[in-house]
Amino acid sequence: MKGKIKTAVVGLGMFGALQAQVYAESPLADLQAVVSRTPARAREIGDRFGARWYTNVWEMLEKEKEVEAVSIATRDAEHKEPAIACAQAGKHLFLEKPMAPTLEDADEIIAAVEKAGVQMMVNFTLHFEPTYRAAYERIQAGEIGEVLTMFARRNGTRGGGYPGQPVPYAQWTDILISTGIHELEAMTWYAGSKVKRVYGESVKRLEREIMGDDAYMALLKFESGAVGNLETSWIAPPTDPAGLNSRFDIIGTRGSIYIENVNGRMLHCTDDGCRHPDLSYWPVLGGQVVGALRESLTHFLTCLLQGRQPCVGAREGRLALQLVLAIQESCRTGRPVEIV
Repeated sequence: MKGKIKTAVVGLGMFGALQAQVYAESPLADLQAVVSRTPARAREIGDRFGARWYTNVWEMLEKEKEVEAVSIATRDAEHKEPAIACAQAGKHLFLEKPMAPTLEDADEIIAAVEKAGVQMMVNFTLHFEPTYRAAYERIQAGEIGEVLTMFARRNGTRGGGYPGQPVPYAQWTDILISTGIHELEAMTWYAGSKVKRVYGESVKRLEREIMGDDAYMALLKFESGAVGNLETSWIAPPTDPAGLNSRFDIIGTRGSIYIENVNGRMLHCTDDGCRHPDLSYWPVLGGQVVGALRESLTHFLTCLLQGRQPCVGAREGRLALQLVLAIQESCRTGRPVEIV
């Protein structure tokens, strides 16, 4: 495969629109089409980035035969049908995490991808955030010895996780599967080991319309012997200047690594208050999307051009989903859950 990759984006919420912008700006991609079930939104994003627009994925696939790769950025519960349709049409997939709401749905997507012989990457952006990537490379180099314990925190606000979020996504996804899943996947990445057992507790106290609970705490035991602890919530007040408060501590046999709130690098204050803007994940600077999301999509496009497997694929995506579901089961039953 040579030249630019012809791309399309299905689902045009905040993340889908950002992905469309990255494709439109990338020297590796040629954005051909965008899809949203809301015609006005499809037209808006299509016109903004010079792409043809559609209101359903099947019409797009019928008319856009030259598209080679498709980003699926719909809501969690709506991944399966467009992902399978695109795979069956021979399109490579860039799939937003989580892969799907259930392991059964994830397995159907994986089966369609394998049958079609196409590539699939799951968007775990911590692999491409420089601080988290640097931690991984130091672990791989043996600088802290064998990983023994990890503590991870990813706490968002009641407004949906990020300042300025137009639609609070807490109404249609759970904090653990939407946000905490990043840290769960990163723990397996850092430990270089599968999880064998999880135990979780959750709490819900705020009276509001959301899916799932307000906060989760989880303990993970790895086959290597390492132990991980996750804290995730979206109960901080909307006025919290961090918007997203994150931390990751890794203790090894010969050293340690501490990652402290990568979004805390700059404090911006006005008469309306102070906040830490995102300068790591998907900031728009100089009119272009930069940060981990751009690097993730660049990795995907480069792998397609060079015929390589993306570093975060079906196996990693399925395992992260399995951990989320096991922790939720533990929260319901009050018992540890074995990972098989």
